[in-house]
Amino acid sequence: MMRSFAQRSDTYVLDEPLYAHFLRLNPSLHRPYRNLVMESQDSDGDAVVRNTILCPRDRPVLYVKHMAKHRQGIGRELLLQGRHVLLVRSPEAVIRSFSEVLEPTLHETCYTSLLELYSELRSLG
Repeated sequence: MMRSFAQRSDTYVLDEPLYAHFLRLNPSLHRPYRNLVMESQDSDGDAVVRNTILCPRDRPVLYVKHMAKHRQGIGRELLLQGRHVLLVRSPEAVIRSFSEVLEPTLHETCYTSLLELYSELRSLG
């Protein structure tokens, strides 16, 4: 889906901009590409929200691919902006994808975080 939106001339696309923030808050999580992510992204989640996600831009549509668990420690202001679409992949595909890099635990698959996010968005309603 992200690649489809990236083809649109009216859309700006961000791919997991809060990942370094998440890794900074969880230093014991093993990621084979941790250093690459930390070097290429800002790890201050509030700054990322303010200066990357919610900043003014020259295209009217912003598509941001997030993982629900990456919003750890991020305030509700992000939820109050824009329209949110939650994409839920089939568990089989998620487990297969994660097992190539990590042990596919419930936390890693994000289903719990996604349910929490969905509930929070519904309450804002």
